[in-house]
Amino acid sequence: MGGMPPGNTCNPGIDCAAETDPFVLAMLDTCNGVTVSRASSPVALEGAGTQGTADHAVVDKWVDGYRQVWELDNNFSSGKFQGWTGTDQTNDLMSNYRATIFFRDSNPSELTMAATDPTGTIWEFPDNFAVTASSPVQAAGSPSGYVRHDGLNTVDFRGTDGNIYEAFWDGPQNGWLISSQFPISAQTNFPANGDPMGFRRSSKSSSIIFACNSQICEERLTSSGWGFRALATAVRMAPFVPAPLATPDAKWVTFYVGEDGLREIVDACDPDPTFSCKPSESLIYASQNIVSAPAPYVDQNGGVSVVVITDSNGANPSQVVQVSRAKTGTSWTASTLYTASKSSETLVGDPAAYLATAINANTILFRSSAFATHELQWSSSQNKYVSSTISF
Repeated sequence: MGGMPPGNTCNPGIDCAAETDPFVLAMLDTCNGVTVSRASSPVALEGAGTQGTADHAVVDKWVDGYRQVWELDNNFSSGKFQGWTGTDQTNDLMSNYRATIFFRDSNPSELTMAATDPTGTIWEFPDNFAVTASSPVQAAGSPSGYVRHDGLNTVDFRGTDGNIYEAFWDGPQNGWLISSQFPISAQTNFPANGDPMGFRRSSKSSSIIFACNSQICEERLTSSGWGFRALATAVRMAPFVPAPLATPDAKWVTFYVGEDGLREIVDACDPDPTFSCKPSESLIYASQNIVSAPAPYVDQNGGVSVVVITDSNGANPSQVVQVSRAKTGTSWTASTLYTASKSSETLVGDPAAYLATAINANTILFRSSAFATHELQWSSSQNKYVSSTISF
């Protein structure tokens, strides 16, 4: 979510004045131990939808002191990407939090975006339906949209009551409805204090992970229904949203930032509704200077890469760091991909990382304190990452 480095604290109400600036809001969340992703965090993906193959992203933009929310599209045709173009979606996606973006399972697939407005209502685009219309409570933080293993199009969110809810698409006549199975009673002793991340584990199960106090909790759906467990983390979680990834070696991994650095929880069990198979946990990148959520993806070499932003409170410039391992490897290597100009630029929010499959190139989007959106993309012809600023 950006904000203050792990381990830093402030006194809410004294050091942390109520503000509307997204950087101060991020600091306030850090003060309160809330694990959310702010609007300064881009979200991106690539896929073949109604308009053909393209890269897509949602970012915010400041114009004359006012913030806007933009959809970015980079269409692929004639053997290359044609360049990013922007569409102002402020009316539909204005939020203090990061939006979600996914391909809704239809024929053909439809690019779907959703965000939580300042009143706590989640709006979905392109249908312009209120995802929370039938919710008993308003939403807090960022939603997470995905297609469940049973084909249900869903949006997960944290309610203001500390419970996790799931809305499902019931067609244009009924819109988004709240599942009667949520909230789950087993969650009572583990109130959510962070954004949920929903994902399809396999053809047999789907899961939702979220921060619950100093742990990571999971709701998993199988043929037996929903099951709940709390994953005890090895160290105190830093206030950044954990991220799941299906790795190429057939394991599910949850990456999170602890106060000692970037960590992974490996869970090879599926569907395993009784959770009898215990996950393993390890530190893969030691650093107390990580100031973002992890952005994991399967990279161009078929391995696993995780992108984070580091900052040592002004002692050193902000950096984009990538931690990688081979497809079946266990050794992690960290590389610095971008270093901000210390005198004029600080990197903010969470990065977005994905594989641009059309050209098989690692792609990373991130934001700066100058409200610029940057792209790092691997160039096979130049054998290096090429940095550019996206204009829109």
